[in-house]
Amino acid sequence: MSSQTDNVTPYDRDEVSSNPAQNNNETLTTNSTIRNTIKQIKCNISNYLFTSRTESNQMKLNSNMHINDTTNKSSSKLSNQNDSEFLNTGFTLIGYTFLLQIILHIMTFLLNSLSYRYLDTASLGLVNVRLGLFYSTLIFTSREAFRRACLSRGGQVVNCNDDNNNNNRKSTESLSNAKVTTIVDPINEDFVDVSQLIKSCKQEINQDCHTSVQCSLQYNEQLYGILNLAWLVLPIGFIIVILLSFVWIFILPSPSNLIQESNSELNLTSSIIEQRYILSIMIYALSGLFELATEPLWLICQLSHEVRARIFIEAFANTARSIGIMFAIFTVPSQYAIYSLSIPQLLHGSTLFISYLLYFQYGIPRSTSNNELKLKGITGIASLKDILPSYFRYSIDRQGLQLVKNFFGQCILKQLLTEGERYLISAFHLISFTDQGIYDLVNNLGSLAARLLFLPLEESCHFMFSQCIQRDISPNKQDKKLLLDTFCMLKTALRISSLIAWIGVTFAQANSRLLLMIYAGHRLADNYVAVNLLQLYSAYVLLLAWNGSTEALLNSAMSTDEVLRHNQRLIIFSIIFLGANWFFVPVFNVYGFVLANCINMITRILYSVYYINKFLAKIDEPTNIEKQNNMDDDNDSSCSSSISSSKSSTFGVLSNCEIGKFSNISLLSLMFPSYSEMCILSISLICTFVSQHFLCCSFGILWMILHGTITFGFLFITLTIIYYEEVDIFQLIQNRLPFLSRNKKSQ
Repeated sequence: MSSQTDNVTPYDRDEVSSNPAQNNNETLTTNSTIRNTIKQIKCNISNYLFTSRTESNQMKLNSNMHINDTTNKSSSKLSNQNDSEFLNTGFTLIGYTFLLQIILHIMTFLLNSLSYRYLDTASLGLVNVRLGLFYSTLIFTSREAFRRACLSRGGQVVNCNDDNNNNNRKSTESLSNAKVTTIVDPINEDFVDVSQLIKSCKQEINQDCHTSVQCSLQYNEQLYGILNLAWLVLPIGFIIVILLSFVWIFILPSPSNLIQESNSELNLTSSIIEQRYILSIMIYALSGLFELATEPLWLICQLSHEVRARIFIEAFANTARSIGIMFAIFTVPSQYAIYSLSIPQLLHGSTLFISYLLYFQYGIPRSTSNNELKLKGITGIASLKDILPSYFRYSIDRQGLQLVKNFFGQCILKQLLTEGERYLISAFHLISFTDQGIYDLVNNLGSLAARLLFLPLEESCHFMFSQCIQRDISPNKQDKKLLLDTFCMLKTALRISSLIAWIGVTFAQANSRLLLMIYAGHRLADNYVAVNLLQLYSAYVLLLAWNGSTEALLNSAMSTDEVLRHNQRLIIFSIIFLGANWFFVPVFNVYGFVLANCINMITRILYSVYYINKFLAKIDEPTNIEKQNNMDDDNDSSCSSSISSSKSSTFGVLSNCEIGKFSNISLLSLMFPSYSEMCILSISLICTFVSQHFLCCSFGILWMILHGTITFGFLFITLTIIYYEEVDIFQLIQNRLPFLSRNKKSQ
């Protein structure tokens, strides 16, 4: 036994002990070692899995960051697109308004020609001059101040609402992209959820919802406050109707005696003429109230960029009036000429009012989610009931009301300056009603270009400038991209209108008699006063071309205090205008009215040009941020730092690198033709004068056709040279006008 025990090796003795307690301890130690080894292996596996999961989360995070970068890039592109949205809408408004004016002036051209041939000229002068002045005074003084104020304030409210909606959408997208991550605890072999991010997300969501509700309430209060302000047009118009009716009936000279004194073809008693005159005033007043009642609907169409629908509605209303006049000319006896020209005016106002109501009730699509009208930039309107005045729920917008007070006096003075000669003619009866009819015909023909193209350009400029320029904000703190769009529109409108006016001045001198013959026959073409008046009127149209867009920018860029001071300047302009009439009319007779209007326009243009140049100079002034950057950096670095700082400010800060786009603008170069354009215009003027002297208009129709052919030949050459000289402007128009851009894309 002992020998066997002695033969056991030390290894065997350590491996197997004869003591049972010792063997149990060794077994426990071995099991613990095995468990630790297995646990370490599991820890390694868990760490590996944790590392892989972290890398996967990092890859997902990088992917999300890439998606967010792509989204930010696309949103920046969308922002740039929205910045040019006003420019697109402005050119769209020009295009559709231009088509509207073509249709209207074709109808007006035919109606005036028929009226001059078939109706009494004195009745034509009474309706077109005196009653037309009554209607224009009622409409302009009642709504123009409200229209400017509501359009300016409405643009600010809609733009702020769009910004809030974009910010809410971005915050919602960022919160929805947030992921709840988990952390692996390799020791406890558990996955622990982190709830801090969830709590912060909930807090941000609640805070954003609270802010969104506050912004929505503020937006509704401002929007309905502006609509309540727009509805004040109707009671103001009713008050002005009473005042104007009293003036036109009891203060102005009675037409019952004046028509008989003007060798009229009518053989009517004074009581009949007076009765028809008063009834016609009531008809014009009722039509004006119908048109004023559509002002809130017009405002919503403008703010939501529903330009095409508004143009079609106005075209339909004017077409109804024209059809009514044409029907009356051929069916009603000539003794009722006053009724034939005045009663169809009621068709215009009533058709306009009914068309707007039908469009808002049935023409605008509705949203499927909340059944609201799909109006771009405007929310919360579900039916016509929401547009009606709600003075008990929302107060009138105070800022807009203050603007109305500032603009009201300015609009009255502007109306006096615009229609000054008609007020003088009506008040003092400087010329007979027959001569007033002739003057109105020449005025309509001479202002054909002004109303056909200048009016759409001016209306588009008023719309775009009021939306792009923030009132009471310094020029160097305005939005840079919107300012670029503003002056792009100014350059385009001023250049196009100036070139068209120069063409009119050139070709009107040798073709005025031919136009009058086509317009009203030999009866008017043989009247040398009418021919000379039309030639002189073409120079006045050139001044109208310069005044339209420049004064639109002036009215939009002036601060509230400057508007008040500008009212005082308009009083001075009115005094100059009245003094010019007092001096020129006795000396030059009817030509004096046109000369006085030219003096009036020159004074207004000079001040507008002065103010715009001062506005451009203020853009060059550096802001406080730019001054600080210029103190710390060099000229090159200051350009980049000012651009980066503009992104963090509320309004885009204009950097010195981009100031050249504004400082290079020369209004005089936009008003006058280039050297090559001036040469072809001079050659055309001389050649058409020679052609008129030898060919037109007393040598027969064949020679008249030859003279017209020569005129069209030089006109074609002039337009060709202008096209190649102004190719940039025409490309801009082609890209911006909706129907031209569609044709270009389809090709």
